[in-house]
Amino acid sequence: QALTVERHPSDSHSNGETLFHCNITLRCLFGTIIMSRATSVDRYNDREMRLRVDQALTVVKMVLDATRRPAYPGDVPHKYDDKYKLAELLVQSAYASQVQALAAIGLTEEHIQLLRTWAVDQKAIVTLRFAASEECIFDREEENVIESPTVTTETSGILRGKRSTKVTTKVKQYIYNFRCNWQIIAFKGSDPVAPTCTLATRTAASEIVTSTKDSPRPRKYNHANNDVDITELFARMSKPTDAKAPESGLPVSFEIDRTKDTCRTPRRNADVDEVLGLCTRLNTWANTTQSYFQGRIIPQASRQGGDKDSTVPLPQITNNGIFVPVLPLFESPLDDNGTAGDSAAASDVLFSTQDLSAFVKEQTRSLAEKQQKLSTEFPTDTDTAKLISVKEAMVIAVMLHTQDITAALLNGINDIEHLLMEQLHSAIGKYVQGKDFADYMRFHDTKLYTDAYAPQPFCYAVRRPGRFPEGLLSIEPAGDSPSEYIRTFAHKLAPSGVPTRCQVSDAATINFVGDKYLHGCLLQEFAGSGMSTLTLTARARQFSSFMVVLGRMGPGCTLIPKHAVLLQNQDDVQIPLDLEQIPSAKEFRDAIESLSPEQQRFAKAYRSMQLEGTVFGMVVVQIKPQLERLLNLPEGSLTKEIKLTQDIMQMFVEYQIPSDLMTYDADADAIASDGSQTAVVTVKSKIDAVRRHVAALHEMIQVKKEEIVSDTITSAIADDASLAFGGGRSWGGGLEGGELSQARSFTLEADRGMVTHHSLREESHALPKRSKKKSAASPRMVTKSVNRVALRSMELPLQSAPMATSSRVVHADLSEHREKIEPLSDSHSQTPMDVVADDTSDGTEIDFTQVPTILDKQFERLDLDSALHPTIINVGSMWTRKRKETILSQFDTEQLRQRSLDSEKDKAFDLLDAISRSGSLDVADATLHVIVAATHCFKQSVMDTVIKDNVNPIEKVERSSLIIASSVHGCAVPTLLKPGQQERIAEFSPALMAETAESDA
Repeated sequence: QALTVERHPSDSHSNGETLFHCNITLRCLFGTIIMSRATSVDRYNDREMRLRVDQALTVVKMVLDATRRPAYPGDVPHKYDDKYKLAELLVQSAYASQVQALAAIGLTEEHIQLLRTWAVDQKAIVTLRFAASEECIFDREEENVIESPTVTTETSGILRGKRSTKVTTKVKQYIYNFRCNWQIIAFKGSDPVAPTCTLATRTAASEIVTSTKDSPRPRKYNHANNDVDITELFARMSKPTDAKAPESGLPVSFEIDRTKDTCRTPRRNADVDEVLGLCTRLNTWANTTQSYFQGRIIPQASRQGGDKDSTVPLPQITNNGIFVPVLPLFESPLDDNGTAGDSAAASDVLFSTQDLSAFVKEQTRSLAEKQQKLSTEFPTDTDTAKLISVKEAMVIAVMLHTQDITAALLNGINDIEHLLMEQLHSAIGKYVQGKDFADYMRFHDTKLYTDAYAPQPFCYAVRRPGRFPEGLLSIEPAGDSPSEYIRTFAHKLAPSGVPTRCQVSDAATINFVGDKYLHGCLLQEFAGSGMSTLTLTARARQFSSFMVVLGRMGPGCTLIPKHAVLLQNQDDVQIPLDLEQIPSAKEFRDAIESLSPEQQRFAKAYRSMQLEGTVFGMVVVQIKPQLERLLNLPEGSLTKEIKLTQDIMQMFVEYQIPSDLMTYDADADAIASDGSQTAVVTVKSKIDAVRRHVAALHEMIQVKKEEIVSDTITSAIADDASLAFGGGRSWGGGLEGGELSQARSFTLEADRGMVTHHSLREESHALPKRSKKKSAASPRMVTKSVNRVALRSMELPLQSAPMATSSRVVHADLSEHREKIEPLSDSHSQTPMDVVADDTSDGTEIDFTQVPTILDKQFERLDLDSALHPTIINVGSMWTRKRKETILSQFDTEQLRQRSLDSEKDKAFDLLDAISRSGSLDVADATLHVIVAATHCFKQSVMDTVIKDNVNPIEKVERSSLIIASSVHGCAVPTLLKPGQQERIAEFSPALMAETAESDA
């Protein structure tokens, strides 16, 4: 901001005085900002506080006996209760000193008792007001003659001699009469006309001289009433007849009610908050009152009369030398030898109220001394011709002193809290952060829970029993640095025969069969740590493959898929999981309490949808076991068939070949090469049969690839030849060097079998186009050829398969791998939903969408702090995948965005459709993980939660985890605990044990 200073034509002040007026104006401009910083109830400056106290210690030692030893609280051994008593003494000192400050500008003992009667006996509001009004009226016009100094000039020649000249200027001046009236009063209620107490008032006038006729100030100006509620100040005052008054030494009584639930610490309680609120209001009032005099009156008074001798000695209007008796000090105790002891009782470290009364008397003496000094520098208040008198100067000094008192109280109270923080830091050795707390809770859980119910890291190997893992699935906190996996209360559900249904298309619903896990996840969030995010990591091993399907659980054990991805050959996919919190159960109940019935029904319906959205589900599908079931191969037969497995996967993913063309058929495939019946069917013979089917498909596809390439090149050459004969170009100019190389490269790839169904489409469009008319038809011809290839590839194996005889096939030495081959009958014409209905008729169907509702009711009943928020897990929109092109190459990292995610989902769903025969074959070896998350939210950081809220976050998170664990495992809290923990839980979380006692009863 820029400040423009305009000097009056009649000003004759020195540059130093002008700069001082600039400083005063700047102080008025930025006074509000400075005041707001100084009165912030949480503001604490250790250096500023110690500087104030160090300056006051010299006075304190003079006031006290020479044997007394005042010291900082941190340097004196004391008890926790001493901090409460220190806070009470600070408030009493501040109240008494504020009253003495007002007494310095006119508050009398009769005023004090009257204001106390209003506040205590009549229960009325007591308001302190500063009011001011100004008036500027034109008086007269004057014309002054200003003569310049005489100038003598000397000439030579015939007319030589001396000549004197002088310039006379007539200047008009306009004189205005400026009148100012201000007052400081206290009144009862909202009527300032009723009986009031006038603390100070004055009316003064002066002349304003200008060079223009325009009025330098508004004709009439009424300063906005500056009011402050001081009821609390005088409600604490003692009666003169009180028996306690002589004992206390101070006319103020103040105690912190520690029995209130809102009382946390010596700093965090309702009583101190009320005091700090009064201090903030009083500080604002004093700053505004001071700014009026310094911003509007002092600049005018400094030029009063246009005479340099009439300037006001402004630098003297300060609060320097006024003692502030609000000091956060203890008294170091003395032992028999006259030295400080190592321990002390409460009565030994606290100053008595008589000592504090002596400090207040020192303040009164310093105020009187300040007034005496100002009276020697300013005119008396009876001189109405002077705008600034000793009364205005004293009001300004007292206003500055009032702000010092409020700042001292704020610093003193906050110093107690700062001392607690430093003591805790000294005890632990560090400032505990959110990550440190999470590390501790993992350690704490090992001491709290039995091994069967303890939270487990969410890290699962994708494997069949007794086999090497295909990959790894884990969830961990997001971040650059490695961290622990998140821990969940994992409950493995008993087999019920009910599959997990997942609709991958309008025509296909997949049934997943396998283990089911219910996970209860508890997260913690502290203020300033930001919203936590998670990362789902899926890693596949070399020559291994599996699929991950992500979504939300729907009614009746149904997975509503949102994303899917296929991982193979060391793929590493990192999926961000964003967390979205919804209001806690108690917050929701309180929010809808005053709504109409219709509004409540709407809110409840929407919340039910939100709660169901917190059920996050993922299915992990192992590909090889399902391929073995699909192709009628024995279990484990594809484990070492790496190339065959990859070829089969390619047929499904790249070419969408029907599985029936590769399936082992006991009737058709048990024929020897010479046409005779095979007597014994081994695992190898089954695999060889499937391998022959795959090889035949590859051969057929390879032939069609060569035909497509040949036809495309021939067409391009013919187009070029026609152009050469018709347009005068040479035949060889049709395919230039680069284009011919591209066609040859495409041919070589086809010879090696490297061209896929997708690459054919890309390359057919990439080949050269010379004739617009013919080249426009070429892509369609290529596409039709590809379609014909696909149709013939589905027919070829069926037409070429030899007829099977009626001889019986004998399965020898493979009884452990014997599987029932399902005939293609009319039963496959049933819809997937019919099959599911038949399969689940004898099982118990689990509705996972009811889990968050059950948890929400538990939270509402047992979460006394309303800190548990159900949390929705959303899959992020940008994934990271690391992939190797070959087994020996390095990892390439790519970002998968929405279009890529949709493509990966389509590939995975195509593969699911193929390996399940469009839903007619259950997908076995599919593990379902259902995660229900909740976040325990703290309003402060870890250290502030302990210090400011006086709350042990360990006990709070412990209670939340027990609520979730008992709900997920479906057992009572004592069952979860290790021996020796029940007594502690009953002491600090009695509601949990009471719930258990009620259920037992």
